[in-house]
Amino acid sequence: MIVILNGPLGVGKTETAWKLIEYFERAAILDCDYVGGNVSTFDHQDPNSFRSTISCIVALAKHQKVTMGITDFVVSGVFENSEQLSIAKSLLSEISDPVKTYLLLTKPDILKNRVQKRMNDNVERETARAYELSRILQTAIGDLGKAFDTSNLTIKEIAEKIWKDIQLSQ
Repeated sequence: MIVILNGPLGVGKTETAWKLIEYFERAAILDCDYVGGNVSTFDHQDPNSFRSTISCIVALAKHQKVTMGITDFVVSGVFENSEQLSIAKSLLSEISDPVKTYLLLTKPDILKNRVQKRMNDNVERETARAYELSRILQTAIGDLGKAFDTSNLTIKEIAEKIWKDIQLSQ
C-alpha cells in the first residue's frame, strides 16, 4: 500500500508519516521535500522538477521493496494541484496498490504556531509560504486527497484517524 500525505508545510505531514508507519508491518517514509532538495533545487511550479522528484521517490521505493522487503510506503509532500497528485499516484501505483491520499489542513493560527516550532531561520518566509500553500490547497479544483482537519489533534490522533480510514476502506 502507498499512503500519500499532502498538505502545506508545517501542517505535520512528516511527523504524521513517522507515526503512521508504526501501524504497518514493513513500511518506509519517502519525503518529497528531502528527496527533491537532494536531487536539485525543487520548484513546485516546474513540471520537470516535480517529475524528477517523483521519479526519484519511485526509484527509492522500488529499491527498498526489492532489497529490504518494504511492502508499504508513506509519501509526504506538497501536491499543489490534482495533476501533480495524479502523476504521483500513477507512478507510485506501479510499486504497490492501493494508493490512498490524504490532505492535511489546519487553521491559520495553528499552522503559524507549527511553522514557528520548526525552528527554521526564516520563520516569516516559511509562515507566508505555509499560508500560501494552505490557500492554494483549499481552493484547488480536483482530487488532492481526502481532507483531514488536524487543528485540534495530536500527531498520534491524526495517524490513528488515517489508519482507521485505511482499515474501513479495505
